Amino acid sequence: MTISDQDILFLGDCVREAARAEIMPRFRNLGAADVSEKTSAIDLVTQADVLAEHRITAALRERFPAALVVGEEAYDADRSVVPALADAELAFVIDPVDGTFNFAAGLPVFGTMLAVTIKGRDGRRHHSRSRSRRYSDRDQGRRRLSDASGRAVDKAEGR
Repeated sequence: MTISDQDILFLGDCVREAARAEIMPRFRNLGAADVSEKTSAIDLVTQADVLAEHRITAALRERFPAALVVGEEAYDADRSVVPALADAELAFVIDPVDGTFNFAAGLPVFGTMLAVTIKGRDGRRHHSRSRSRRYSDRDQGRRRLSDASGRAVDKAEGR
């Protein structure tokens, strides 16, 4: 199983679309009913978390129907999915709003994280605030696939 550069670009587009449609419209625009506590007053979930995770999950399942998809909010409902990550041929792990406390407080220190694993080997990250795409691979080092404007850039190894 491999993830192509085209797949990586799709993943970035998927995360960017979730941020555009579900996260950013709710930034500094949450009502009291849009924020809930999970385990404490600083462990929060917002409507942006839930809706972005649903959107990303649906897109991933459509493109990669055999893949395991584990979202942070879905994990809270069913923790049995985590052991399957170690053996999954292809898996995606989603944190729809990494920094939910900051997001809920209106602080621009948050992002959307998406990790890809192939039998636990490869990783990829997309950050929705800076709109940068970075792909990291244990064997090849880090590669930057686009800049903040979305333009493709050289995939040379390193920074």
